[in-house]
Amino acid sequence: MLLKVKNLKVFYGRVEAVHGVDFHVEEGEVVTIIGNNGAGKSSILRAISGVVKGVTGAMYFNGKLINEMNPAHVVKLGIAQTPEGRQVFPDSTVYENLIGGAYIRSDKQGIKDDIEKCYDLFPILKVRRKQKAGLMSGGEQQMLAIARSLMSNPKLLMLDEPSLGLAPVVVEDVYETIAKIKKTGTSILLVEQNANTALSVADRGYVLVTGTIGTEGTSEELLSNDEIRSLYMGV
Repeated sequence: MLLKVKNLKVFYGRVEAVHGVDFHVEEGEVVTIIGNNGAGKSSILRAISGVVKGVTGAMYFNGKLINEMNPAHVVKLGIAQTPEGRQVFPDSTVYENLIGGAYIRSDKQGIKDDIEKCYDLFPILKVRRKQKAGLMSGGEQQMLAIARSLMSNPKLLMLDEPSLGLAPVVVEDVYETIAKIKKTGTSILLVEQNANTALSVADRGYVLVTGTIGTEGTSEELLSNDEIRSLYMGV
């Protein structure tokens, strides 16, 4: 088991945002956590990344307890997060952003090879490689943010709302690339409000309702669940 989370609670001061959730991700698997805005999805990713410190419970990565580990060590273990809202470095070029994603690495040839792999996944990044990231469209910035995360060569890629604020045609492009990343064997933990799109690429899913997991199952099970379809897919 690549990632195992047991009884995770996340606090912001005295406010408990996540109420004791359990879930796991197997190696090579895509798992999605779906839920409405404010359900606590992003808080779970921040806890795993080490960004949030008000955390109880246990988080294991490759059998190693990662509670209270600082974010740089989490990345070195093999976990990379693409944050909500993209958060590219706007005054740096596309190439400089990609190099920034490899800050934990010293293998120059490997870094060079992985930049080419990112260009293969997202051809527009090669075209825009000398352009400042802040001048790119939202979809292009999302592609850059994912590519930058891949530059740390992660075992687990965590994506926080990759469809947020994007036009449907751009969301389709982004998710086609997520499907390609899946085929490389990289495990993915995907947080989304867009349940139908997320479940289209995921193997399994968890439904988070106000900080608690209410339903879980395979993507097929969740896609055929009438309550899930009514609440999260508008069907």
